[in-house]
Amino acid sequence: RTLCPGPLDESGDGAKRHAQFYLIICNFCNRISSSQLNMLQMTKKFILTPDGLKNLKQEYEELVYTKKPAVVARIQRAREFGDLAENSEYDAAKEEQTLVETRIAALEDVLKKAQIIEPVTKADFVIIGSKVVVEMNDEVHEFAIVGSMEADPSKNKISNESPVGKALLGLK
Repeated sequence: RTLCPGPLDESGDGAKRHAQFYLIICNFCNRISSSQLNMLQMTKKFILTPDGLKNLKQEYEELVYTKKPAVVARIQRAREFGDLAENSEYDAAKEEQTLVETRIAALEDVLKKAQIIEPVTKADFVIIGSKVVVEMNDEVHEFAIVGSMEADPSKNKISNESPVGKALLGLK
């Protein structure tokens, strides 16, 4: 009845395949621990187009060089008001600092694990980077299949990990 394999092998090319298999089986068994999930997330690559990479780098630089110093300045000003126990300005600035620091850490992780794909001009089947035309209810929709970090349905960019994206991948 136990389907979960042993500990992950962190070396070699087989580690990624092992990690993916492990996640599928353990989720099926509902027996995955948080430490095992964290280990699997460490192997995840983030698929980005060159534009997506550029946008994430710009966001990262804005956070590090503009927003983070501004939040630190807000915290320092709020400290000058005195009693921190009843200082709502200080609490709000500390909360904003947490949000900024969390986003910076997430972006660092994404940029470190980014896998860049070039936009596809012509392919026989749908892959990440493809633009696809779908006809639904007598309406024609055009979508770009992108990685999860770039997905934005309002701009007709759908994730390769979404149900629609998964259904389209591999079709002719």
